Amino acid sequence: MKNAVMIFVSAILGVMTLVIVMTVLGRMNRSVELQSNLSSAVEKTVSHMSGEEELRQGSEAAVAECVEGLAFSLDTDSDVEVKVMKADHKKGVLAISVIEKFRYLNGNTGTTEWSGTSIWNRVEEPEPEQYEVRFYKTREDMLAEENCYKSYVVEDGEKIAAPAAPIMEDAEFAGWRDRNDYVADFSQPVEQNQVYYADW
Repeated sequence: MKNAVMIFVSAILGVMTLVIVMTVLGRMNRSVELQSNLSSAVEKTVSHMSGEEELRQGSEAAVAECVEGLAFSLDTDSDVEVKVMKADHKKGVLAISVIEKFRYLNGNTGTTEWSGTSIWNRVEEPEPEQYEVRFYKTREDMLAEENCYKSYVVEDGEKIAAPAAPIMEDAEFAGWRDRNDYVADFSQPVEQNQVYYADW
């Protein structure tokens, strides 16, 4: 009889321990899920604040997009309360607080919360300068800017390879020359518009 009571008490303690562990792990999982999903939803929303449509619609559109992204990310049947502390689409700032209320396995109500601010860097990277590089079959074509053989647009600092050698009857291609009649040097980066002609 004594052994049966010990087994029964041990089983009860084991079940209680299991419920406590599952409750603690459930709360931790909810908290981690909320923090990771919410922060990514906020970052995504703020990074899209630069679009013209978002600028016209204002902060309400950004908040609505964040809440929609959060609802999709969490995929939960819990009650989620979102408080917007600051939303400024012109400055690229979104600060929110989220409280999630859920039920533990034992029926008790638990809450987890997350709050944070996301600031999007509105400094735009300058577009690199682009240059046109044109190749002509003859010097005369280059001077008249007619019958362009090949034309390329390259970004500042890029190098360009010489195009395939052109073909002309009764003449042998001897290389490319620039506007000043120097032999073309394609090992240097392009830093301005360039024109070349074929030397025969």
